[in-house]
Amino acid sequence: MTPENRKQERTLTVADLQTMSTRSAASFVKAAMRFNCSITVATPGSSCNGKSLMSLLFLGARLGNTLTISAQGADADLALDTLETLLRNRFQSSSEHCASGSFVAA
Repeated sequence: MTPENRKQERTLTVADLQTMSTRSAASFVKAAMRFNCSITVATPGSSCNGKSLMSLLFLGARLGNTLTISAQGADADLALDTLETLLRNRFQSSSEHCASGSFVAA
């Protein structure tokens, strides 16, 4: 299996109710669309396309849920780094970053 086809993943826990708002999901999708790889977001029992706003909204992630973000493709590592940073920074730019993240490592 070539590095481009290897599936990468990160697991985080939802620690803030704001995390799964429509605005936050739209920011996630906008960031995910920049990458040339497939992205999947999963909760226990359900998964969706991380590049689809409607899919993310219907995923139904709740406070305390574990999310697994998977990426497969040419820039999977960079995509996961970017998306994890976005989630940990509560969907704010680094200049707006709040010390308490909305996700914690699972």
